[in-house]
Amino acid sequence: MPLKFVLSWDRYISHVGDPAMQILASNSFRWLEVHFPSDDTAPNPGVMVRIKGRLPLLRCLEIGTELGRQDLFEDAPALISIGGTPDPDWQLPYDQLTKLNLNYCQGDVAIPILQRCTNVQHAELDNIIDWEGQDRVTMPNMRSMVITASNDEEVIFTCNQLRLPQLDFLVLQNDVYVTREPPLDEAGYDILIERFFTDCSCITTFKMKGLRVSDLQLIRILACLPQLRKLSIRNLVWYVPNAQSYSLQPSNRTISSQFIQRLTVKQDAEELVIVPKLTELTLASLPRDFDARSFVDMIFSRWRPRNGGPATFDDDCLCTVKVGLKFKDDSDVAQEFSRLEPLQRLGFGFNAYEKI
Repeated sequence: MPLKFVLSWDRYISHVGDPAMQILASNSFRWLEVHFPSDDTAPNPGVMVRIKGRLPLLRCLEIGTELGRQDLFEDAPALISIGGTPDPDWQLPYDQLTKLNLNYCQGDVAIPILQRCTNVQHAELDNIIDWEGQDRVTMPNMRSMVITASNDEEVIFTCNQLRLPQLDFLVLQNDVYVTREPPLDEAGYDILIERFFTDCSCITTFKMKGLRVSDLQLIRILACLPQLRKLSIRNLVWYVPNAQSYSLQPSNRTISSQFIQRLTVKQDAEELVIVPKLTELTLASLPRDFDARSFVDMIFSRWRPRNGGPATFDDDCLCTVKVGLKFKDDSDVAQEFSRLEPLQRLGFGFNAYEKI
């Protein structure tokens, strides 16, 4: 029977785990998924040496600790997924990997690993810092990428180090959802668009959570994604000064009226339609800044006339929508959602509106 396990015990009593590790090592031919999550769980190198060349089933490996020798997993014919903070000097079968998850490491550690993972199709990069001065990496087979960082600058640095010409699925997310900082300056997003998004025209799914992106900046990004079908935006809550009350009040600078109106398809308009293939839209915003009327108009505008008749919808137009509005209490929920009643009455597959 294949084995899946997470090795975890306190470093001060690691000797207690040696007998257990010896049993596990003697059964390494049954290992399927193994996690060594942190330095506190470093196993005895003398025990680990026994697994070399005896890993015929191992598919998923996550490493966050020193394992003694660097060639323990060199001969693992079924290994397709690596995660954690592996040492770039480790001898791993990089060319057979299809999934990669790196977290909390320096750019000079991440870059050599990424350069070797030429066949990886799915990757998650979580809080990779200090990319500056590193070479840009082209990953020709990458299909899915999730980038998480503690601030927008790190998200941009990470994107700018990558060239992903076949990317289909992209998530950019910040660990923070509330801020008093202004949107990132235009120069930062100019670089992001010119170096990253212009090479990612194949993206069909894009999710953005908690970034300091203004409405105009987001519009420019979407203009680079002509194949986009699924879009999800979780608005960052900005607290801006209120001149009348001399206090800070929540504001929305991303999912604005201007943003919604730019998504609207205008007949006989000279400007090009952005994301013309959009079929699924998820927005999470604040009710005080959410332009419900323009939103309803935008949805209707993306239905296509059929045979000269009235506008309708099918699988090739925007027919799945989720709206989340963040309230402090339930008092205004009914009033806000009543503005979206024209969509509710249609009953054509919209998911229930959510309070977030």
